[in-house]
Amino acid sequence: MKRWILLLCFLVSLGWGVVHYGSSITQGNFSSIILDFREEVGDSQIQQALSEASQRFDLKPRLNSEFSESDHVFIVPGEATLLRDLRRSGLDRYTESIEPNYNYSVPEASQVRLPIPVDNPIAANKSADRSTEKSQVKLTDKLIDKSTDKFQAQPPTEPNDPLFKRQWNLKQINIESAWIITKGKGSIVAVVGTGISRVSDLETTDFLVGYDFVNDNADATDDHGHGTHIAGTIAQSTNNAFGSAGIAPEASLMPIKVLSIGGNGTVADIAEGIRYAADHGAHVINLTMVGDGNSLFLQKAIDYADRKGAVIISPAGNSGRTAAAYPARYRHVLGVAALDIKGQKAPYSNGGAGVDISAPGGWIEGEDPTGGIIQNTFDRRMQVSIFAPYQGTSMAAPHVSGVAALIHSMGITDPGEISTLLIRSVQRLPRDARNDYGAGKLDASAALKLAQQPTRPPPNLFDQWRDRGYIDARLWLDEEEIAAPSKLMMAGITLILAWSLGQLGWNGLTWLGMLLGSCGLFLVRGIYLMDVSQLPFRILGSTLPELWNVFQGDPVLNPLTASVLVPALLGALSVRIPGLKPGAVGLCLGMTASLLIYSITDPALEWIASSMVARIFLFTNSLLCWMGARYLMLPWTDFVQGMVQPWQFRYWQGRWNSLTIGFQPRPRHSSKTRRRPTNAASERPPQSPNSQALPTSSIRRRPKPRDP
Repeated sequence: MKRWILLLCFLVSLGWGVVHYGSSITQGNFSSIILDFREEVGDSQIQQALSEASQRFDLKPRLNSEFSESDHVFIVPGEATLLRDLRRSGLDRYTESIEPNYNYSVPEASQVRLPIPVDNPIAANKSADRSTEKSQVKLTDKLIDKSTDKFQAQPPTEPNDPLFKRQWNLKQINIESAWIITKGKGSIVAVVGTGISRVSDLETTDFLVGYDFVNDNADATDDHGHGTHIAGTIAQSTNNAFGSAGIAPEASLMPIKVLSIGGNGTVADIAEGIRYAADHGAHVINLTMVGDGNSLFLQKAIDYADRKGAVIISPAGNSGRTAAAYPARYRHVLGVAALDIKGQKAPYSNGGAGVDISAPGGWIEGEDPTGGIIQNTFDRRMQVSIFAPYQGTSMAAPHVSGVAALIHSMGITDPGEISTLLIRSVQRLPRDARNDYGAGKLDASAALKLAQQPTRPPPNLFDQWRDRGYIDARLWLDEEEIAAPSKLMMAGITLILAWSLGQLGWNGLTWLGMLLGSCGLFLVRGIYLMDVSQLPFRILGSTLPELWNVFQGDPVLNPLTASVLVPALLGALSVRIPGLKPGAVGLCLGMTASLLIYSITDPALEWIASSMVARIFLFTNSLLCWMGARYLMLPWTDFVQGMVQPWQFRYWQGRWNSLTIGFQPRPRHSSKTRRRPTNAASERPPQSPNSQALPTSSIRRRPKPRDP
């Protein structure tokens, strides 16, 4: 009965965790509805269905764009009530989907404008605005030879762009050694967002024809500034003795405008922008927006682009949540988290489910622009070209897009293979319990070197299943957090130790104790379910030494839980509750194995800086747990005696005497001096009272030796 009560309390606590932490992502908002008719339905039947729906619900359907006619995509104004009525009207017989036309937008906190140079950084001191002049001097005074007003000579591998020295983000991804291999020639990158303006430092960059889905025309000029800044990170004109540098300067840019001057757009426009980019040869598609609504229509467009050979990259979002926002959460999309100048996760960046990789996104503190991502964009108010530091996951995503363009220029065209190279070549972290960094930090040089290898790494099996639709897209797995090899080793050692005891009682509490002490349900630890807190999964997948990490989010073990303390307390409690003794034995065995493995592979403890001291601490406690298991296996009287005896002087005196006697040499006797028994009876073995005596005649006597 007590076991069931404990199990019930455990399940209630897990349920409380799910309810308490609630959803990671809220539902999206919309003011219009998408009607996506099936292609096999004829035009006349579609028009008839629309006419009937228009009369019934007073609708005014319209095509989303000039490209919507062939796809039969219509938009009608309306909200949740109309959406429900349309789904119940029978119109779904002709449609692939009737769904909200969710609003997506530029991520919050993605723009911090502290203008640096306008057109010519040398002319900074001619500005009448002293605050602007101060910012310019901060970023250019070390790059300009003040005596001649000429740029200083740069090393051969370093471009002569004057702001390159301030582009810490490019150095953080090791771009200079990557440029020795390729600069992206032949790759096409579509920037799907607010469009691109051809500012001063994009003059030599190659542009392709794009489209404006907001105003339905072929002029995709940026009227916001966000998309232009992102385009600069990808392919800013480089080594032109002006401005800043880009990651893939020889790649071509395709501007796709789907967000308005206010930075807002709909999933219908975004989906058609992705299809346009895929149909016009884009190899990399950089999405620059985030949203909260899950759109089947947009997912279909992403799947279409993936089949056409495009790699799709999206920011994770700037809300500091424990899951990425859409579109990073869709299948076939790489979600990118943001890093600051120190290589740490930026405070605003989303982490957790949906984050595949991390890249520099910037973090500007106060009015110091040093921590921002500096690229050429324009000031909307003054309509002038500026170099400004921005921050956000929108700034991190184009770093990955630029490196993807470099990989594609090497002849690797499969989007899955490009994604695998990006993921497998990252700078890995020792431990990332909350998946704030995804697989790790972007490394351009390592990615290109890995692409040069004759044999390339295989893709992640779980990601393949998810992308192919075998697993629900809301389910996400962090393979690094599972740590299967070490966990399986812990489980194996635990079973060997249990087998060596021989008399172990194999009941449910013993197994539970071994599981909690050694490996836990480690496969569950890396599971993420979108919109649900990951805390219950981390609790179920953690062992007792790791429980502190679950709540603190810190990979370093705590000496209070990673020690013999808890097994000792449970063993002491089993004095009052003998039924807990098997569980205490199992916990001791499990923690013997886990602490032993930790002492070898990851000797990191809170409050203990030295790894050697931490290693000794973990190994000693592993040994103490093993001794505790052996003591607990003894009968209770022997267990108490074994615990008391080591504190008695007579015990150690007896142990010493037995040890010294064992080392004394045994006396050697010759055959002449060997003593003989005085009579034959002394040689007989003692007989029990019930044994029957043999007759004297049956006893063989030894003959007496004759005298010589």
